[in-house]
Amino acid sequence: MCLIEDNEVAITMPNQRTVQFLSIRNHSIRETGMVTTIYQCFGLAAVTRGEILVSGRCFDTWSRNKCYWSIIERNGNVKLHHEFVSHYTSYVYAALDMSKSRVYLSVGGSNALHCFGLKDGKQYFVYSSNDLRYPMGVAVDRVDNIYGLGRKSNNIHKLSYDGLTLQIITTGVPYQQTGISFNSTMDHLVITNGSETRKLHFFVNN
Repeated sequence: MCLIEDNEVAITMPNQRTVQFLSIRNHSIRETGMVTTIYQCFGLAAVTRGEILVSGRCFDTWSRNKCYWSIIERNGNVKLHHEFVSHYTSYVYAALDMSKSRVYLSVGGSNALHCFGLKDGKQYFVYSSNDLRYPMGVAVDRVDNIYGLGRKSNNIHKLSYDGLTLQIITTGVPYQQTGISFNSTMDHLVITNGSETRKLHFFVNN
């Protein structure tokens, strides 16, 4: 899921290969649109009001060793599409930098974060660490530091704009974390707990 504007969100529906747009007003939810994706979509980020970035894995016979990311307009037109050798992994989460010029993608199966240029698809770096196990979320702060959430390592890797390690933070959250995001004022990281406890955990961003 990602925020499009103050009262509208987009959500992925991988099995249907679609992205649904929802308006949330006065405690009611209304569908405002839907687009079809080329393959199953897991990662999602808003590029502009009229464009979204989607990411996932190519699940057809000829390209099952690849993952992808695309920019899709709200009318369904695919503006950009890039595929990469992935060795049976998938781009499961996506985030954009503040200027919307770079995309960061978490690759759970290979314990890595990938960074690409949004316009040309150029790969800027791959961050991989034995201490980042099965990254299941990625977020960016207001100064373009990157935060990768290790689902199985129970930690957050804070990286610079160029992919250098700044800090490794142990979350202390039991069970398996499944998502990471900033709150609206960008001063707290929010982690979702995928266990039966159904909790959100907040961390101060210093």
